[in-house]
Amino acid sequence: MPTPNFFVLIGNALLQLAGGDPSVFLFWISLLVVTLWLFKEIKKTITDDKSLQVSRIDHKLEIYGRLECNILLYLRLKNEDSQKLIYEKLGESYSALSKPIYDKLFESLKSSDDDKLEECVKDIHEEVLNLKNRREQIYPMIYSNGVFESFYYYMNIIERIFLPIIFTYFAFLFIFIIIAVVYVIIHLPTISDKATSLISLFSGFLLLLLVLKALSELFNRDYKNIRWREVGPILIFSIINIVLIGHLYYQILVFILLFGYQLLIKKISFNRK
Repeated sequence: MPTPNFFVLIGNALLQLAGGDPSVFLFWISLLVVTLWLFKEIKKTITDDKSLQVSRIDHKLEIYGRLECNILLYLRLKNEDSQKLIYEKLGESYSALSKPIYDKLFESLKSSDDDKLEECVKDIHEEVLNLKNRREQIYPMIYSNGVFESFYYYMNIIERIFLPIIFTYFAFLFIFIIIAVVYVIIHLPTISDKATSLISLFSGFLLLLLVLKALSELFNRDYKNIRWREVGPILIFSIINIVLIGHLYYQILVFILLFGYQLLIKKISFNRK
């Protein structure tokens, strides 16, 4: 009697777990394949995003490093050749320089003020330290005397495993909620009921995106990227619109208020620039 194939045995065992129904068995197998694929894609996206962030930081560090060295060289020698090097490096540094540092550096060179130039060196040095700290947070190294650095190192390992799992879970949760809500909306009796349900669904979608964005920034420890002045009202209005399901006119009013608030914030930010 031939020995049963290992994969056949596994398949039969899984089929029995599915109650002997081939359609249920195929559903669970398909769900497993989709889950693994989604997990792989999310993990790849997170890894690529981190690599891109590190690449940008390294590029900025390289530019800041050359510029800082040339300014220090000029402050030491104070001749035309070293000053010419600063102008050349400044021209190569536009893509990396922050607006405050660029403005201060430009004014100091324009007025030939060495005191301001020394302040620029301090600002550049501080910016370099901030960039290096951000890089360490993205890809932390383990240090013998650094408890917090070691903590971030191990947290990074845990993050690589669990963050894709969390995002995969939320993706499936969102898909199932969409399917369930759309099914319910289709069977609602009036257009008004369907409209208010769609608004609540859209608000829930915004709320989920904000949660995922917040999780991503918290795991990356890049808290400054969370613009609470813009995100906060969206979060509050989304929750209000979900609570106000069945009250179409109130939901529309909330969206108008949110839209007006966002326009006001954009106008204030533009005027400050």
